[in-house]
Parts: sequence; C-alpha cells; structure tokens
Amino acid sequence: MEVLILFIFLGGLTVILFSLIKKKSTETIKKYPVQTRVIEYFMHNAIIGGRNYAGSMKYDADYDELVKSQISINDVKTRAFVKLGLDESELTEIEPIHFENYYFGSEDDIDEYVKYSITSSWNRPEQMRNSNVMIGIGKDGKLRSSVYQVTWLFSTPKQVCVYQEIIYLHKNETDEITRQFLWKHITSMTGLRNTLKIKSQSGQISEKVDVFQLSVAGDSFICSMTPTDYTTKAINAMKQRLLEFS
Repeated sequence: MEVLILFIFLGGLTVILFSLIKKKSTETIKKYPVQTRVIEYFMHNAIIGGRNYAGSMKYDADYDELVKSQISINDVKTRAFVKLGLDESELTEIEPIHFENYYFGSEDDIDEYVKYSITSSWNRPEQMRNSNVMIGIGKDGKLRSSVYQVTWLFSTPKQVCVYQEIIYLHKNETDEITRQFLWKHITSMTGLRNTLKIKSQSGQISEKVDVFQLSVAGDSFICSMTPTDYTTKAINAMKQRLLEFS
C-alpha cells in the first residue's frame, strides 16, 4: 500500500514538473519568438552534431525564411544614408552596392561557441543567447550562422563610404559599422573564398566562405558576401572605377 502511494505521489510530481517546464518553455517562446526559433535550428544542426531537441525549427528552408523575414535590405540602405549623412545626388559614380550573407565571427567567437556548446546543457536554449555566434551545417550541406551581415557601399567622386549592420538573430541585437576610404588610397577590391576553420570534438572542420575585401595600405575591410551575377558586376564596376586612380 505504501509503495503504491509513493508511486502515485512520484507520478503526480512528474506531471507537475513537466507542466511547469512546458509552461516556462512556452513563455520563453512567446517572449523571444524569433530568438527561440533561431536557437532551436542550431540545436538540430549544430556544427558539433545536432541533437534530438524537441523544437519545431528543424528545417533549412524554415530558417532561411525566418532570416529573410527579419532583414530588409532597403531599410538598411535607408539607415545607411542617415548614418553616413549622404544624399543620393552625391552618388554620381557608381550605383550603391550591397553585399550580404551569414557572418561567422572571429576565431575566438567560434572557439568559444564550440567549447560552450560541448559543455552546456542543450535542453536549456536560453543559455545559448550568451554566445556571440552559433554555427551549423544544414541537411543541404550549407553553412549557416545565427548572425547575418548586410553591407552597403556608396561611391562618391572622392571616396567609398561603407555602412554595415551585423544582426545577431539569437540575441535581437544589431551592431553598426561605418568606414570611409579615399579612392586614391584603395589598392584593391575583390571577391575572395576564405577557409573557415572550426575545431570540434571530432577534429577540425574546414569550410569555404565568400567575402568581399577592400584593401588600402596597411589595412583592409572584409564583409560577408553571397556570390551572384549581381556581385560580380558590382565588383567589376568598382575595379573599373579604381583604374582611374592608378
């Protein structure tokens, strides 16, 4: 009889605890709907091996659509004009150019994320917001991250003005960067394929990532890029303009 009572008590306690956990999870999703879905995706597709996490954000297409819904290229362009204090009438040389893609952070960011992912509980998604970046390889083999980067370049007769937003989707935070480069100081402008090296439990993972690089003597500006016909034409147009200063 005592054993039966204890069994019933433990069973009831389990139900109560499960209900509280489910309630907390639901409240978290309501409070942080986008961030929570982003974190869920990387729990399924983590670079160190996804887990069977009971979240809904499993599929690459769902994540791509979520990211697309959070980024407006034209809105970023509008903010760029305000931040740089530019007027479209000043841009007589080349049409404004933009580059965009996932951003994977610094080597320190990546190492910290991998280490944190291995040692932390994957059943507590709220902890993952502490990472600067989360990285995953989808079922389609494409490398993705929880951070997206949009960069606009504006060409005036004397200089190239740069405005960049780094959007931390898992944190609901955005960083802004502005730079100015005199045309006469620019030495090269090109698209590159860099190797991203990630140390994991199973060894080092190497993935190719596309970037745009603008170089001056002793310095360079690098941004994420998705190579397309548009970016090829844009880079060629800037190279052609650069020849006028050589």
